[in-house]
Amino acid sequence: MSSRVVADGDASLAEVLKRLGMNVPKTDPQHCYLFSAEISDDLRRYHTDVHENLIAYVGGYDRYVHITYEVDGDNTEALAALDKFEYFYDNNGQQVEPSIDFVSDRRSCLSGFARGNQYDGYNEFSFCNQPNPLTDPMWEWDRKNFGSDVMMYNIINGWVHEYYHHVQKAHTLGRSLGMPADCCGGMNHTGSPAWFVEGQAQVFPTLFLREVFDDLKITKDLGLEGACAGDPQLAGNGPDQPLWERVAWQTNCNMTQKFESASKAIRGVAEDWDKCSGFSALEEMRETWTCAGHMEILNFYLAYLTSLETLFIDLHQDVWALGFDGALELHYGLTKEELYANFNQFMIDNPSPPEGFFPTQPLTDLVDFWSIESG
Repeated sequence: MSSRVVADGDASLAEVLKRLGMNVPKTDPQHCYLFSAEISDDLRRYHTDVHENLIAYVGGYDRYVHITYEVDGDNTEALAALDKFEYFYDNNGQQVEPSIDFVSDRRSCLSGFARGNQYDGYNEFSFCNQPNPLTDPMWEWDRKNFGSDVMMYNIINGWVHEYYHHVQKAHTLGRSLGMPADCCGGMNHTGSPAWFVEGQAQVFPTLFLREVFDDLKITKDLGLEGACAGDPQLAGNGPDQPLWERVAWQTNCNMTQKFESASKAIRGVAEDWDKCSGFSALEEMRETWTCAGHMEILNFYLAYLTSLETLFIDLHQDVWALGFDGALELHYGLTKEELYANFNQFMIDNPSPPEGFFPTQPLTDLVDFWSIESG
């Protein structure tokens, strides 16, 4: 566990974070994974497997804490570890007694905390605070309708998505990843719209899980190798579908179908429940977006215009200094408004993805995640 950082001199926050290597991918990052004693061996094994794959793939970034717990379980070791991080402070800045109820009241993934409640930017951690999704009452409908095996892939997709948010944050070097009008404070926002922050963190799991799918321990345990190969056309994820198809659907392997769904919405021929009629400034805020189910396709479109290297590396290298608008202008020559207009017309013109829209090569052949030099 890293020691508390005390900044002195005239160095800026970004300079200190760069000296600490916070924006540098590592093979041995400072991560802390915590579990209640009752968490099953399989869930722990799958968690380890996925995060080892993530670190080898996109790089390990320091100061990531993930707790999985039973509220009524034995959390002695997990609470002691969080106490060493000086986690237990209330909203008034007062230290409180460690308890799992305090942790549970703040459940969120991905959130954060600072040592001793001092949010100065130097001692902050990304925190995935997660009651066991295999028993949490909040996920009862999903467990009942998907079944435990499909549910486990849903959980894995969530782990990858949230860890990628941690990667995104590492490259803003103390700037808040979002819009100036976002809720919950933050400082010196990058102006990154919600459709980019969330949509890019959907593109990554889609491509990452497609590539590592056959090697995952859960896939081997269930004998599902090949279920995510290519770009399968799937009938759905209902209980009448075979397990491989429900898993492939839950893992977002059917990319063409997702494109076609977005195109239908923007062309105005989607089902009534899909209210998206095109991308606009509404999609920049979570409170106003209407196309949240299709923002992944807009990010794929950005990669289609240039490359996945631009989407995953170049934008992050420049967003700290230029903000999102400046990085978009530099690498695409577009304003957000021009991007929306171009994308909407593209989707109207293309009921199905044109050749080359989705990559056929492994993402690791197209993007060198270890080459990034942000800041």
